[in-house]
Amino acid sequence: FSLPPAASGETRKLTSILPVERGAQPWFVAGDSSGSIAVFFRNGTLKGRVKVTEDPGGVSGLLRSQGQMVLFYSSHSFGYFSAAQIDVQYPPCTGWNSPLVDIAIDPTNAASRVVLSLSDGDIIVFTTSAGKSKSCDLTLKFPHVSSFPFKLYPFRGHIMGLLAPLPDALGQSADASREIYVFNMAAMESGYGLAPSRALALQASFKPKQPVSLVLTTGGGGPQDRSKSHVAIRYEGVKGVEIFDLNLKQPSPPKAAAGGEGGDGGGDDNSWSSWLNWFPKIGVFGIALIGVVFWNVRKVTNSNRPRGGGGGGGGAPAGMEDFDDELFRERLRERREKRATEQAAGGGPGDGGVAGGGAGGSSSGSRVQEVGGGDDE
Repeated sequence: FSLPPAASGETRKLTSILPVERGAQPWFVAGDSSGSIAVFFRNGTLKGRVKVTEDPGGVSGLLRSQGQMVLFYSSHSFGYFSAAQIDVQYPPCTGWNSPLVDIAIDPTNAASRVVLSLSDGDIIVFTTSAGKSKSCDLTLKFPHVSSFPFKLYPFRGHIMGLLAPLPDALGQSADASREIYVFNMAAMESGYGLAPSRALALQASFKPKQPVSLVLTTGGGGPQDRSKSHVAIRYEGVKGVEIFDLNLKQPSPPKAAAGGEGGDGGGDDNSWSSWLNWFPKIGVFGIALIGVVFWNVRKVTNSNRPRGGGGGGGGAPAGMEDFDDELFRERLRERREKRATEQAAGGGPGDGGVAGGGAGGSSSGSRVQEVGGGDDE
C-alpha cells in the first residue's frame, strides 16, 4: 500500500489502518495525516478516498463498528465512515476543548454510545443515536481520577483505562506511575448520592514496572459467559509480556426507575425502588389480600354495631335498640280488646273494682298512647 502525495505536494503519513470483512474480498481502510480516509482492495488497488476532517494531525485512529461502518476520530471530532459508499454518512460529532487521545464503544450499548478519552484526563460519553434518528449528545462524564489521559479498553460492561502520559504535553511526565483503572458503566448510569460510589470497580498498580500497552482476550462476553478472560500486559524496558486472569462480573443494567431518582452511585440497593424490585410478587399479593380481609371484617363489625341516636339523626334512643314496634302494637291491641270485654261483662260489687280498673286502665292507656300515640293517628 502506498499513499499518493496531496495536491499541495505534502506527503501524507499513514496514521491508522483497519481491515473490513466483505466476504472473500476484504477491504483495508486507511487514515492519513491530511485528514483523509482511503479504501484499498486486498491487492493494494485504491478503491476510493475522501477527506473527513480538517483537524491538525488528520485521522488519529479507526475502530470497527457495525457492518461495514468504521468509527474514525481526530483531535476534536469523531464520526462514522461507510467503506462501501466511501463517504461519511452523518456530520461528525464535536464539542470538546482538549484533544482527543483515544476512543472506545460503550460495551453496554452496541455502537450507540462512544467513550472518549481526552488529553486532560477527562473521559466523556456521547450518544450517537436517539431512536431511529442520529444525534451527538453528551450523556455522561466519568469521575476525574487523573490528570493524565487514558487508553481505553471495553470489557463486559466495564471500561478499562491505562494511564498513558503524553511525553510532549505540559505537566505530564513519561516517568509518572501508570496504573489500570476499571470503571463500572452501570454504576455511573445510576448516578451519585450519599452512599459510596461503585463507579471505580478496580485500581491496579504494577510498581516499579510501567505498563505500556495491554491486550484483552475474552469469551462471548454475555452475562452467562463463564469462560476465563485474560489480559496480556507489556512493560516498558521489559522483554515479553505478562498474562493475568481477569475476573469481572457482568454488571446488571441500570433500573429504569433509577434515572428519576437521585441515585447513589451503584449503592442504590437500599433505595425503595430496588427494595420493591427485590420483594417477591407473591409477598405483594399476600399483603393486598390481608388488607382486603381486614376491610371486610371491619365492614361487618360496623354493620352489627348499635347505632347511637343523634339529634335529628333518626336513630333509636340509647337502650331501645332492640325495641320492636310491630310487636308492641299487637300487644297493645290485645290488651285493649281484653279490657273492653271485661268492662262489657262486669257488674255488681265488682263494678268499683272494674271502674277502678277502668280508671287505672284509662290512665295506663293514656300513658301508652303518649308513647305510641303517633302511630295510632
